[in-house]
Amino acid sequence: MKFIYIKNYLKIPREEKLKFFRLVGEFSGLRLRNQKVVLSDNSLILELSDDSNIDIAVEKIKKYFSQLKQIEVCALKELLLEQDLLTLVFDENNKKRIKL
Repeated sequence: MKFIYIKNYLKIPREEKLKFFRLVGEFSGLRLRNQKVVLSDNSLILELSDDSNIDIAVEKIKKYFSQLKQIEVCALKELLLEQDLLTLVFDENNKKRIKL
């Protein structure tokens, strides 16, 4: 599975969220399997199908949110869920733990 992390997604207006999901639906080569909202982090995690091109998806999403400086978009290497702790692995040296 492939994941994209969008930090501060919940802070944007509702209309902007709707526009974003319309745009995601139009991306060729991107198949959204699931989405996870992390309330304690104000973030959104998109789960993509294995045949999606994550590099192109991340670049298109970054471009879409380029005017909103509070939004950060990153690909995740791994997503680990243990009881009440979510661990986002960006690379071997960069991990973020979120208490749920």
